[in-house]
Amino acid sequence: MGRQKFETSAMLEIENNARRFLAKKTGKQIHKLPDAVWGVDWAMYENNQVKHFIEFRRRYNDKDQYPDLRFCAMKYSKLRRYAEDFDLGTSFFVVQFNDALVAIEIGKEDGIEKILVPFGRTKDQRDDLEVQPSVIIPRSKFKVIENRCVTDSKSSR
Repeated sequence: MGRQKFETSAMLEIENNARRFLAKKTGKQIHKLPDAVWGVDWAMYENNQVKHFIEFRRRYNDKDQYPDLRFCAMKYSKLRRYAEDFDLGTSFFVVQFNDALVAIEIGKEDGIEKILVPFGRTKDQRDDLEVQPSVIIPRSKFKVIENRCVTDSKSSR
């Protein structure tokens, strides 16, 4: 039996608001992917062709609060592999902080060290035993898309 997913309706709304905001800002179509099949959140289309795969996360701190960001190594690997396998150049890891929406390019030349560290959830996230290998992404890799919280219901409609 698979693990229970902890995506609440509020979390799904945040993700959907960010997806709609990015689609409007880029002028591209961004569609939700079935997690059980792809293992990443979205595909971005241009002229009916996939141009990028995207993983989205919401972090409840400011973008400059920590010197780096920990990202699940499995998700990183999928994004990088998809970019290479389908000759897309890059995929993206999009993070919504309290004060900004940022994107991190993932691909063959991303410069992210392949050193794995343990990182996991806390009791706040309902699963204090889940610790998984993660990559460390320095804050310098963040490219600011928007300097505000775009997942608020008012800002994405």
